[in-house]
Amino acid sequence: MSTGAREPSTLRCSMTQGCVQVSYHDVILAFSLIHSGLDIVRKWDSFNQCSKPLHVWLLVSYAGMLAFRAAHLAGQSSSMADSTELGLLHLRRQGASWFLTRVTWFLILPFFAAWTLLGTSWSLSDLDATLACLPAGIHAWFIFFWQVLCYVWIVVYSVFVSVTFQYEKSLHAMEKDHRYLSATDDALRRWGQLPFLPDYDCLKSEGLCRDEIQSLPRLCFGEVAGKYQHRLECAICLMEFQPPDFCRQLPGCCHVFHESCIDLWLLRRGDCPLCKHKIQTRSTLS
Repeated sequence: MSTGAREPSTLRCSMTQGCVQVSYHDVILAFSLIHSGLDIVRKWDSFNQCSKPLHVWLLVSYAGMLAFRAAHLAGQSSSMADSTELGLLHLRRQGASWFLTRVTWFLILPFFAAWTLLGTSWSLSDLDATLACLPAGIHAWFIFFWQVLCYVWIVVYSVFVSVTFQYEKSLHAMEKDHRYLSATDDALRRWGQLPFLPDYDCLKSEGLCRDEIQSLPRLCFGEVAGKYQHRLECAICLMEFQPPDFCRQLPGCCHVFHESCIDLWLLRRGDCPLCKHKIQTRSTLS
């Protein structure tokens, strides 16, 4: 563990597989909810005048919020090796991180959303009675303010889950194209069995899909060999071209690569490996 000064905004815990960062906001949130929950327990009998069990709703809502945050932090601590991916690879991980992510997204989040809707319905069912039945120290405005915070929390996490599934959908399509392109005879001869390595950064590089890649001109190197006065080598595999080799001459920059080499490159990046010229396909031009 480092003996240097700690950052004022976080509490750090060193572990064998990494550390989990707990912000002071989490500590304050936990302290506030526990304190408020204990206050509700002390005034439990005073809520009997309410037509709806708002005290039960508040306690369960507090517990749901704490469970929500605790599951998120626990999942983060079990996958710190991939922490730079901001949790997006949780869908492909196994073990504790896989389990905690699914518990958070598919159990705690839906329950918390449904429970918040139920609390709103209870609060609005008899607004005048709600304002009158609350014990001293428990204000109606706080209940409604807490519900607003709950809805904001639900929306933020719902957007995050939606974005994650969109990334996963794109990554799944890329993996399918990778299996197809890496299974050609030439690709197997040059590279062997290439595993697909999930990497969300490659999605930001705007790689081409399989149909776009295969729409690029494909020719035998013997057809263009006469244009060059010296022997050429593929800048990706560093092997010299031979007349039987199939290659692609990229549109725009006219750089030549082995078909099996450049196809796998273009799947992750839509530009030339040498000059970074963006590849224009028929679909991008239309």
